[in-house]
Amino acid sequence: MVGTGKGTMTGNRIQHVMMNAASVLAFALVVQFSACAGGSTARHYRVPAGVDSTVAQMADSLARTIFIAPQAEEKAETVKQQARQAFVESDSLWRLLESPGPVSELDSLSGLQAYNEAAEMVTRFVDLKRKQSTVQTEKRMVALLDSAIARFRKALMYNPFDLEARGWLARMYRLRADRLKREGDYRQAAETLQKLLRLDKGNHLAYASLAETWFALQEWQQAYDVFRQAERVLQETAFTNVDYVSEDGAEAAPAQIDSTILFSYVFYQGVVQAKLHHADSALSILARALSLAATRQDTLNVHSYIDWINWDDGNIAGSERRDELLALQAEGKYDEAVKGLWQLAGTLKTARARDEIEWRASVLMYQKLGKKAEGVERMHVLIRRLQQGDGGSIADSVRTRYLEDYAIMCHNLGLIYSREKKWQDAYAYFLQATQIDWPDRARSHLEIAKIVQNDPNQVIRHCNQAMAGQEALSLEEKKQMYRLLSRAYLRRGDFEQAKKARYNWLRLNQRKELKSAVD
Repeated sequence: MVGTGKGTMTGNRIQHVMMNAASVLAFALVVQFSACAGGSTARHYRVPAGVDSTVAQMADSLARTIFIAPQAEEKAETVKQQARQAFVESDSLWRLLESPGPVSELDSLSGLQAYNEAAEMVTRFVDLKRKQSTVQTEKRMVALLDSAIARFRKALMYNPFDLEARGWLARMYRLRADRLKREGDYRQAAETLQKLLRLDKGNHLAYASLAETWFALQEWQQAYDVFRQAERVLQETAFTNVDYVSEDGAEAAPAQIDSTILFSYVFYQGVVQAKLHHADSALSILARALSLAATRQDTLNVHSYIDWINWDDGNIAGSERRDELLALQAEGKYDEAVKGLWQLAGTLKTARARDEIEWRASVLMYQKLGKKAEGVERMHVLIRRLQQGDGGSIADSVRTRYLEDYAIMCHNLGLIYSREKKWQDAYAYFLQATQIDWPDRARSHLEIAKIVQNDPNQVIRHCNQAMAGQEALSLEEKKQMYRLLSRAYLRRGDFEQAKKARYNWLRLNQRKELKSAVD
């Protein structure tokens, strides 16, 4: 228990409340689809959306001889008010703390009484904290904490020289700031941390906690300024880690600094500069953070942020808008996302970024909005541009993905039109898919062979091309391929080849039957 005098409290130390080290905010930061050239002739023919004119001409020519006629994302960002008035503290406590005058005997006695009252509140707070937490207990703890702060402030009003009261008030402010941050009341937490820092200017962790709070409030300039102060205090108070000096006062060894904390302070200075859209400054600071990274994960985090800034050559607003639109897509708001993507594409600086956004929008239109013809046509424009060398510098893996996604679009449209017996359109899309070097190109050739059976030579040609990539075909598809080949060779009078194809079909069929018997 706390006694009636200050000395009693000092003898029976209240449990020391440690401030938790400032936790550093974590951050973390392309989808999928590309093809061909076109031409023109004197004859008028229909060109399906997303198909080269030369391919459409071939489909039209073939249709006249063997085909039956066909039969059937915005979001706005809110502006946030500045709250710098919290830095201007005008109450009498701070004036007394910063320039204290002499303390009278009466003030000293009054300060002692206020100190002991505050100590009693702290004891009750600690005892209550040990109990099982309930809503009522939490409310009582908050009341005790606020009461302790008020009494320690009162003690300092009477005696600004009381270092122990200062120390306890600083601890109470830390506890109060932690509670406010847990409750999401960052504005009040920032005000509390500023009061703490007027008592304890040598605590870099308190600066970091305040910087985090400004970050949560999206007060980017304040966050940047305070992260810089946290780094400065960390560097300039490193001497407190020195355990031995020589007779002339020189350090026996350089003062040690926690490299993990230093990295965090520098890294988030770079992050906040990016939030302020200061790309060059952010990249410069992040390069410094990279040199301080001690772990592989730290290095990856810095590189990830640098890549994010450079996504459109420093156009940070474009990177932010892209993230917003991807969030809309993840929420299933496809119409809004597609609208926003097309709008964003027109504002970007680099061809690489524009191509990615147009690819994303085209895929969403095709897959999610049911606008397959429009989606494949938009992809066709993108692929033509890439093939003509107007797509800027992109990684081979990205280019391959664009091409493959376009081929998939065309192949799947071919399947749709086949089911509808619209043979000319089906042939055109399958043929377009075969123009792309993609893993399932053999399937497109096989589908063509199925719908051109009135022309044995076409069947043989496409089956042979399917055979060249047959590793992509299933057992059933391989059987279909050899059966088509056997029939086509028979019709052409090439009996030896027909025999070989039939025997291949029989072997595959027997393999299937054997597997079924074993199963």
